[in-house]
Amino acid sequence: MPDITPQAEYNYQNVLQDLKVKSQNNRLFIKDFPLHFMQIVNNEFIDYFQHTFLIHNPDQMLPSYYYKMPDIDFEECGYKQLFELLNKVVERTVH
Repeated sequence: MPDITPQAEYNYQNVLQDLKVKSQNNRLFIKDFPLHFMQIVNNEFIDYFQHTFLIHNPDQMLPSYYYKMPDIDFEECGYKQLFELLNKVVERTVH
């Protein structure tokens, strides 16, 4: 993986604010992996967006990951974080 120099304008809070602005007058589709942003998930984040979950069957998805990235571990696949986000959204939105 190449070294990437962090840039202040791309911190989570700035990106989140930018997404909020862009979504005010337009539909906005964001595909992301909870593995990379669970540290900013709070009630405001959950309440602001409409969440849709596409969860691939691990029996089919994991061999593909391992084929492309033999050194990947299960934690890096993001299922734990996806499940955590799903539970937070359900707790917050399902009555």
